[in-house]
Amino acid sequence: MSYVPVEAGKSTKIVMEKINKGEMYIKNFLFSGKSCGLKKNADLDVGLMISEMPLRVSAVFTKNKIKAAPVIISKSHSKNIIKALIVNSGNANACNGKYGIDDANKIILAVSKELGVAKSSIFVCSTGVIGERLNVSLVESAIPGLIKSANSHGMLDFAKSIMTTDTFTKIVSKDVLFNNLKYKIIGIAKGSGMIMPDMATMLAFVFTDIPLEKELADAMFKECVETSFNSITVDGDTSTNDTAAFFYWHRLYRICHYRHLHFRNLRYRRILLSGYKAGFS
Repeated sequence: MSYVPVEAGKSTKIVMEKINKGEMYIKNFLFSGKSCGLKKNADLDVGLMISEMPLRVSAVFTKNKIKAAPVIISKSHSKNIIKALIVNSGNANACNGKYGIDDANKIILAVSKELGVAKSSIFVCSTGVIGERLNVSLVESAIPGLIKSANSHGMLDFAKSIMTTDTFTKIVSKDVLFNNLKYKIIGIAKGSGMIMPDMATMLAFVFTDIPLEKELADAMFKECVETSFNSITVDGDTSTNDTAAFFYWHRLYRICHYRHLHFRNLRYRRILLSGYKAGFS
């Protein structure tokens, strides 16, 4: 496993070394991050993941009664084939009513047009200040550059782009041998405050090239979240935007009967949980 330690001053250097060694490469996934001006200090504030393969997503969202616009939209899109993930930091696009939904949909439309994919195949997330209107034009202006610069080694820029009060990037990588084939699992997360059971102001994304059936992955991922993210507390607050999403290659056929689900669930669960507890807890 490649694990990025908690030491803030060293984390970026360690991640770069692992990326340069190819330890964090995951085939058919492209990443990028840019600064579009949502953050006043010119830090990276919008990130993109593009998949060259059809993906499915298993996701868990906030249980807060007030849900941000991206949560509402991505929850509905989670049933679809996914081709891209767009995330902005600096503004949560929360508590803005209809305007928030419209703004999130404008970002989705811009990404879908540039990539030539369906709007329903875009997963969107936001994190940052709550209650302020998102400056959509800033995000839209960065999308062409994000797409042009997306590459298989861009996960560090992606990880930086989703940070808010975080003091270091959070990335974990694990190699998996299954049926004599080598696969990769990569996790990228943000969040340092407002964390209690049910996740809170946290975004976490797990990516793998393991082909999975959605029914299996949904059950497995929910169990992983219950025994990891939903088991920690920092300051007892919850939020409007928390999202944990697991992106995986879409399996078009079954490799075994459903009665084998429990055995396979346990095997994949152990793989995922080992990465979760090492990297995100």
